Amino acid sequence: SARVLPNKGPALLRTSKVFDPYRHKTARHGNAEPEPLPQPCSKMPPAKVLCLTTGGSLDKTYDGVSSSFIVGAPTAKRCLRNVQCAHNVEYAEVCRKDSLELTKGDREVLDAAVRAAPQQYIVITHGTDTLNVTAKALQRTAIATGKTVVLTGAMKPYAFMESDGPFNLGAAFTVVTLLPPGCHVVFHGKVFSDPELIVKDVKNDRLVEKVAKSIPDVPEGICAYFAAGKRCKFG
Repeated sequence: SARVLPNKGPALLRTSKVFDPYRHKTARHGNAEPEPLPQPCSKMPPAKVLCLTTGGSLDKTYDGVSSSFIVGAPTAKRCLRNVQCAHNVEYAEVCRKDSLELTKGDREVLDAAVRAAPQQYIVITHGTDTLNVTAKALQRTAIATGKTVVLTGAMKPYAFMESDGPFNLGAAFTVVTLLPPGCHVVFHGKVFSDPELIVKDVKNDRLVEKVAKSIPDVPEGICAYFAAGKRCKFG
């Protein structure tokens, strides 16, 4: 005669432990047993962050008198207040300039502000055209003082509904306490930690990282100088 296998039901019902997301209890063989709630994560104290503003597209606004966009008052504080930033942020305005107008003297003032700041974490709002130049200028000071400096900005002013400024600013304040000492650039969800490799893609309104040149792998039996495009005594 044919052998009849017992019906054990669906796989979900055969499990000895079923999680109920609504009651947060364990059902075992039909008997509900309470399960302890997960313990909350330890709360990290708010970090002390210095926000230095220099102007740039983030702070640009339309001037009806000149019928053009000019760099206005800093918008970082207003932006962070709207999202209730968890950090203890202190604000200081260095200048109100398009980044193409920044001089060596402006960068020296910014460097001095970073060096003198009691905070370990510093976020700088900056224009995008020479953002990489300022990052290079601050790199040595940031490493020497053991501070984490993050530069960010926007392709479109904060006043624009479709501005990328709030996103970039939020990202900068999120990662500034997580990055190692040095000068970094945070833009469009990416972290650039080598200022030498940052390039502005004007056509697509974004920052990109150029590929660093490296000596190709030397094939077996080929002189390394030759592989690198150099002449040597072996020809």
